Amino acid sequence: MKYVVVDDEMLARERLKRLLRAFNWQCVGEAQNAKQAFEVIQSTSPSTVFLDINMPEESGLELAKKLSASLPALNLVFVTAYPEHALDAFEVFAKGYLLKPIDPKKLEQLVGQLPTGLSQYPDKITVQLGNVTSWVTINGIIAAFSEDKLTKLVHQEGVHYVDIPLKQFVAKYSDVFIQIHRNTIVNRAFLTGIKTVEQSHFACVKGIAEPLVISRRAYQELKTILAR
Repeated sequence: MKYVVVDDEMLARERLKRLLRAFNWQCVGEAQNAKQAFEVIQSTSPSTVFLDINMPEESGLELAKKLSASLPALNLVFVTAYPEHALDAFEVFAKGYLLKPIDPKKLEQLVGQLPTGLSQYPDKITVQLGNVTSWVTINGIIAAFSEDKLTKLVHQEGVHYVDIPLKQFVAKYSDVFIQIHRNTIVNRAFLTGIKTVEQSHFACVKGIAEPLVISRRAYQELKTILAR
């Protein structure tokens, strides 16, 4: 299991990582604030995030609301010294709640209850540019467009063309992508809003200059996602 630990206290992060070594879990990143955490989670695709609630600027609860909307299959586990936050935590679909100092037995019990992963599919795919084959992360794909017999990927690291159809991306990574038009899918994490012009609807997507057309069928689902 890959995990990320988010806490503004370095000693708290180190203690949790030390406890999790007993379960052979892999720490793929850590962060000391919400902004840093969001970037780390998007780039590393963990199965679980251990998240402190009280942090400077944006709280762990605020970050969790964003993550639960964009990555609904992500295991969110709150780690805090304040038990009064328990109800708020579970309102954002937390998979668990640990009080500091962490009791190793309670951690073991929680670990045994968590789902074993986000997806049975790899978190990276190969792309070809000339004679060079490289890997790009699924979570780094901002949007994808069907063009003739190929799929155009707009990725954080550039534009690539693959022969993987849109429907395959949506079927395999339904927690990442939503289809907004028959020729377009977008990464939920990069959606920022909906623009309406003369009864036509467009998705505003971070990293893409022009709003993308939304079909009537996808409009209501998109509204629901953005309202979370």
